[in-house]
Amino acid sequence: MNTRRHYDPQLILKHQKGILPVDEYQNIPASTIRNWKNRSLNRIHGFDKRCAPLTIDYLKKEHNYQKLRKAGTALYFINKAIIEAVKDRPEVYDNYKLRQQLISIIDQYSVEIPKKKLMNWSGIKPQQFYAWRRRTCKASLMEICRLRHPSQLTFYEVKTIESYLKSLLPELRTKSAVYGKMIRDGKAFMALKTFYNYSRLLGYKTNRLKKKRRSKGISADHPKQILHMDVTQYKFADHTKAYIYLIQDNFSRKILNWKISRVCNSTIAKENLQEACEEYDLMKEKHIDLIVDGGIENKGEVMTYLKAQSTIKLKIAMKDIKQSNSMIEAANRCIKHYHLFPLGVSTYNELRILLPKIIYEYNFERYKHNLNFKSPDEAFYGVDIGIDHINKQFDKARKTRHLTNSQFSCNKHCT
Repeated sequence: MNTRRHYDPQLILKHQKGILPVDEYQNIPASTIRNWKNRSLNRIHGFDKRCAPLTIDYLKKEHNYQKLRKAGTALYFINKAIIEAVKDRPEVYDNYKLRQQLISIIDQYSVEIPKKKLMNWSGIKPQQFYAWRRRTCKASLMEICRLRHPSQLTFYEVKTIESYLKSLLPELRTKSAVYGKMIRDGKAFMALKTFYNYSRLLGYKTNRLKKKRRSKGISADHPKQILHMDVTQYKFADHTKAYIYLIQDNFSRKILNWKISRVCNSTIAKENLQEACEEYDLMKEKHIDLIVDGGIENKGEVMTYLKAQSTIKLKIAMKDIKQSNSMIEAANRCIKHYHLFPLGVSTYNELRILLPKIIYEYNFERYKHNLNFKSPDEAFYGVDIGIDHINKQFDKARKTRHLTNSQFSCNKHCT
């Protein structure tokens, strides 16, 4: 019994021209398709390409139309998935659901449309797409299997991060300050970068552009070696101004002294410097570099005061040294953008009341990771907080995390 199947020559012609629809291949054996590649249609009796019911031009136009229709459909579903994901809370949308939808759309339409083009329409890179394909576990905030990746944070650590961010971020303003507080409290231990990554996954994003560092900053080896002095202005709603004078220690980041005034001149800057010298016995040091900018407030009486002694040497940023006075400028931005602006300080009297509290918080209640989790005041006076014990807690947390995740069971057979 002969079971050999016969196919319309039009199918062979479409295959040779590369325009045969994909669904047609499902009912044709692979060996037959391989034979069609080099098969001559001239040997088929009664078949003429020139008189074929469907011309080559017509078939190509039909194929291009089908591809265009598929592309429009794919774009529609991609756009619909993104809009539905961000319509309720654009800052904290369902990452897992959106990723699964985009993966499904790309897989479905990649038969007709190149995958790279679909990824480009979705706004994702190929590396990101294949990384998403590997992340399918909803039992993890990172959406990766805990058994395969036991080094990720445990449920308890993620809940601790979320609790600290929710309760302390409005008060401490920055995530780095929350991180330092959590470490000092001994509630959880992980790297700062890991803390930032999980904060972002929890919806606490920082929309801040990082400036490219042009050169290495100035770094002191001990307190009272390098000081920074600067004045910044704060504008009120009635268009009046107040000037905030600060002196900061480079090693500890502690603000040694400050003043508020309605005017900007060298007299107040000199008084601010003199009070800092008297309070912290700066004149007993062998040598101190005082870094300032080229403003007029750093001349006049400031220069006269410094010439009368031999301890403090004035250095103008970007002139006597190639670095800028960026450390104290960062402190100015922190005070204004994280405290004064959000609180809506609108009068000079309000500023005089709030600024001492802000300076106190900056010096005593912000534990900085680059100071070994000390506050600026503790770093300035060399207080021992047991950094060796904290480092041991990091190692212990790493081992505990690995063991806890290795024993996790989500009723799935992971291989």
